[in-house]
Amino acid sequence: SHSAGMPTGEDQAPVTRVTWDEADAYCLARGKRLPSEAEWEFAARGADGRLYPWGETFDAAAVNCRESGTGHPEPVGIRPLNRSPFDVADMSGNVWQWSANDYQPYPGGTAAFTIPPGAKAIRGGSYQSDRLHVTAVTRNLELPSKRSPAIGFRCAK
Repeated sequence: SHSAGMPTGEDQAPVTRVTWDEADAYCLARGKRLPSEAEWEFAARGADGRLYPWGETFDAAAVNCRESGTGHPEPVGIRPLNRSPFDVADMSGNVWQWSANDYQPYPGGTAAFTIPPGAKAIRGGSYQSDRLHVTAVTRNLELPSKRSPAIGFRCAK
């Protein structure tokens, strides 16, 4: 089940400054849910496991990130190159996206730092992230109570 579109405000900017619980409730109210990290990553990387949604090579024109110099979230879908093999827009950069999962090390891995209890995994990077942090494999974490202009979400079916 591929990810549905990112919720947008009236100006088509991604909905941001929402807590994990608010994002979760928004999706559930629409008969959907937040994607798991695995679902999110598959939707972003495609079956061929690419590094960026559009391919293997960084392209500052493709993505709203630090190198693009935008400095704020952009309307959803404004960068036509930023589409995954499943035609899902904005999986890279623009705003981080909440996932359904608590942040944990990958199976068999260990964390190099203390993970705060209840921290959720966020994916995709944001307009503030550099080229190494807008890949389809980058993971980060945030407390579920966090409201940030750099964190949004999308719903999965």
